[in-house]
Amino acid sequence: SWTDAGTLLVDIPAEIAVSDNSSSVAIESVASAAVLAVVGRFTAAALGTASVGAVAFTVPFWIVGVELARDRVVVPLLRQSVSIGAHAYFVRWQLPGGWTVRERSGATADLQGVELLRVPREDHTAECLALFARGNQRWLLGCGLGADELRFLCEQLNAHIAAADAHAKWREERRLRGPADEELM
Repeated sequence: SWTDAGTLLVDIPAEIAVSDNSSSVAIESVASAAVLAVVGRFTAAALGTASVGAVAFTVPFWIVGVELARDRVVVPLLRQSVSIGAHAYFVRWQLPGGWTVRERSGATADLQGVELLRVPREDHTAECLALFARGNQRWLLGCGLGADELRFLCEQLNAHIAAADAHAKWREERRLRGPADEELM
């Protein structure tokens, strides 16, 4: 949607809401819970023995379990919002209920564009949009959307970024000309 100020607003639904992989997400959720349960029981037993080595041994398993839970449970639930205005942009990732997990923002002039990108996943290759900004920043968007939706969104975002860039150049040229040139027109 567009605001009256020319800001492009895009809301991308959670991957689980638009993906065909919702059953695999459920299976992976159970698997990650099982991993954390086993590691938790082992850690509790290690704490009971007061063995520092045994407790330290569980740390990598906690890391793997938490990353598995994040990647397989939390990420597919994230809704994404993108706002690109004349001067600033933001990208926001939210869980159901509106809890913001992550937000990035900056000057619209720093945006370099959007590309379609194939992202390898464990069980398939997903197509996503990659939004690029200066400083080697990249954010993946819309990984659960269909190919046609991704292409359309890519075109719209790139067109808006290009229009904002052209408008910024026009404003800068006008500023450099100064008020004396304005009177001649």
